[in-house]
Amino acid sequence: ALVQSLFVMHRDGRQRKAHAAYMAMRLAVILEAHTAACLEFIGRNDAEQPHPTGRFTGGVVLPLVEPYPDDAEGWRAIDRGLAGRCLGLPLKIRANQVAIGWTGVFDDDDWENVGDIVKEMASSRGLDAWELAKAIRSKHNIEKADKALDYSDQLTANLEKAQQAKANQRERRRRFQAPLAG
Repeated sequence: ALVQSLFVMHRDGRQRKAHAAYMAMRLAVILEAHTAACLEFIGRNDAEQPHPTGRFTGGVVLPLVEPYPDDAEGWRAIDRGLAGRCLGLPLKIRANQVAIGWTGVFDDDDWENVGDIVKEMASSRGLDAWELAKAIRSKHNIEKADKALDYSDQLTANLEKAQQAKANQRERRRRFQAPLAG
């Protein structure tokens, strides 16, 4: 009976591990596709012709993560921390979308910055997706993604550029407002 129960436990463990690996592959591919979608979104926005008044004319609706697999066994089989991060990513995107929607509501000058805000958020979420896909692949011993899919350097450069532009805008605003304050 002991040998038989050990055999059943071993078989169940192998099946669970195989199920986790398959679910992890599916999630990694979805997350890597999201990374590519974020970079494409940024590229489309960068290619937009500016409005004659200088207002931002690009897209402001961030790319969404494709629907995750509806596989309860798979979700239970993968690492809980990584599963939680996967499920939290669409919430981060939603929170960023709400923040974009509020841009300019209280301060019209923020509209000068909206392109940089959108670029920063799309870059951040794309990098989140990439790092999460890497972590899932590593944790569940799945082969690494093709190097051609690694857009992290481009997203990091876009993120830094957007953050620098926002910092420059804040500095210009501070210098403009300083004489008015006092």
